[in-house]
Amino acid sequence: MEVQIALGLVGVVTAAIGLLVVWMLLKSHLAHRLDLQVRWTQAADSLGGRLTSKGGPFSTLRIEAFVRDIPVVVDHYTRGGKGQQQRTRIGARAPGPVFELSLSREHAMSGLTKALGSQDVEVGIRTIDEGFVIKTSDEDLCRALFQTEVGQALQQAPGTYSFVAGDWGARGECDLIEDNPATLTSGVHATVALAHGDRVLRERWKQLADGLEGTTTDASVGCPLSDGPSATISAQVSGVSVVIDTLRIEVGRIRNRTRTFTRIRAQHQTSHAHPFAVLKEGIPGVLRRMFDEVAVNGTSRNLEGSDYAVRAESSEVTEPVGELSSLLPSTHPHLVADDGTDITVVLDGVVFDTATVSSACSLIAKLLARSRSTAYR
Repeated sequence: MEVQIALGLVGVVTAAIGLLVVWMLLKSHLAHRLDLQVRWTQAADSLGGRLTSKGGPFSTLRIEAFVRDIPVVVDHYTRGGKGQQQRTRIGARAPGPVFELSLSREHAMSGLTKALGSQDVEVGIRTIDEGFVIKTSDEDLCRALFQTEVGQALQQAPGTYSFVAGDWGARGECDLIEDNPATLTSGVHATVALAHGDRVLRERWKQLADGLEGTTTDASVGCPLSDGPSATISAQVSGVSVVIDTLRIEVGRIRNRTRTFTRIRAQHQTSHAHPFAVLKEGIPGVLRRMFDEVAVNGTSRNLEGSDYAVRAESSEVTEPVGELSSLLPSTHPHLVADDGTDITVVLDGVVFDTATVSSACSLIAKLLARSRSTAYR
C-alpha cells in the first residue's frame, strides 16, 4: 500500500514537473513570439506595409507591402531534413532580369566550389566579389546590372542574406528568423533592387541615348536584357549616323550560357570591294567566325604594337587600317568589321558609358573617311 502511494506521488510529481516545463517553454515561446511580432511590425511600418498572422501564436508571420511599386511578401518557414532550420524569405514579383542569377554567401567550402567552376563571374566590386559566390547565365548582363543602383543595394545588404533573380522577380533568404527590423528592411530593399533589374537597365540604355543626343525605340520593344530584339539607339556621333544595339551570343548550350556585346553599325555612302576585319586576340566563338567570314579569301596578320589581328583580301586595306591601331586600345573593341557596305564595331559587354561609345564612333568615322580615299579603291 505504501509502495503504491509512493509510486503515485512520484507520478504526480513527474507530471507536475512536466507541466511546469511545458508551461515555461510555452511562456518563453509566447514572449519571443510577442517580441518578434513587435519587431516585424516595425519593419512592416518602415516598408509602408502591414503584418498579418493567422492561426494563433504558432502561425507564420507575414509582411505584405508595395516597395517601389513592386509587391513584396516577407515570411518565414522551416526547412526539413536533419536539424530543421528556420529561415526568413523575401519575395518580390516583377519583370526582373531575363538571365539567371544567384548570389550565395561565402562559406567554408567556397574556395573549393570556385575552383570547380562554381564562380561564373566577378563583377569588379570588391565587397560583392568577396561576399558572394555568383552564378549567372550571362556574365556581361550581370556586370552591367551590378554597375547600377542594384550593385549599391547589394553592397548594403545584410551579410547573412543570399539572393536569386530571374524574369519572375527576385528572392532573398537568410538562415534564421530575422529579428532585427533594420536588417530585415535592408534585405527587402536589396531584393527589390534585383527585381527592378529589367527596369534599371532600360533606364540606363535610355540615358546612353540621351547622352549621345540620339533616339531609342520604345522601351516596350526591348532592351539589353530582353529575349527578343534589343532596343536600338539611332544617333549622329562624330558626324556619322550610327545604330547601336546589343548582340547576344550563346556560348554554352549545356549550361544555357550567353554573352552579350554592344554593337555599333554605320553604313557606307558608297560600297567598296575591299572588306576587312580586325579582331582582338583570344576572342573565340561567334565573333571569330564573323572575323573569318568578312574577308573569306583574305589572309590574317597581327597588327604591330597591339593585341589585334587584321584580316583582309587586299594589302591596300591592311596598311591604312594598321595606321588606326593606335585607336584600338582606347576603344577596346572585340571586333571591327567592314564588309564593304557596313562597318560594325563590337564592344565587350553592355556599355553604358557615353565616352566609350563615342570613341568607337570616332573610330568608325575615321574608317569611313579612309574608305572614301584612294587607299580603298
